[in-house]
Amino acid sequence: MKKTMIILGVLTFCAGCHVPSLHVAEALETPAEAEPKKAMRKESAVKPGYVDVWIDCAESRLGAYHIELHYNPEVVAVSDIERAPEAGFAGTPMAKPESYRSGSTRIIGLAPGGTARTGRIAIARVHFVPVAPGKSKLSVSIRSLYDPDSKPVTGVAILSSDEIVVGQ
Repeated sequence: MKKTMIILGVLTFCAGCHVPSLHVAEALETPAEAEPKKAMRKESAVKPGYVDVWIDCAESRLGAYHIELHYNPEVVAVSDIERAPEAGFAGTPMAKPESYRSGSTRIIGLAPGGTARTGRIAIARVHFVPVAPGKSKLSVSIRSLYDPDSKPVTGVAILSSDEIVVGQ
């Protein structure tokens, strides 16, 4: 019953979620917003342009995660979220594109049956686009982690960088 409730909860959260394609942030802009930002993208550099996210569960197998990424929406916006190149976590990360300009984006993932791993696991690569010149601190918080049997596990979320800089 608990496993069914967790699955229903994740499915409810995922309603409307999808794995976005590149340049989603551009698709969300109005025409008036798009022109100045296109010009700034040509002149500005976002460094780094993405961050990788890992979860370290030590001895526990990671079957599902729900994390929240925090950033300054006055400086950057999320443009894309994809599986980490290392492909440590078998499930595809999912998020609501409406949150990409909010400063707080929740990301979830489910590992297909039998693919859960232990230790430090690469779960996602999050790409950013500039909004304005400046610096944005990055942080991540764990909302929940589960093993393949839907039992809560503990872990630590790790980012490849704790800051993004948008140049002029």
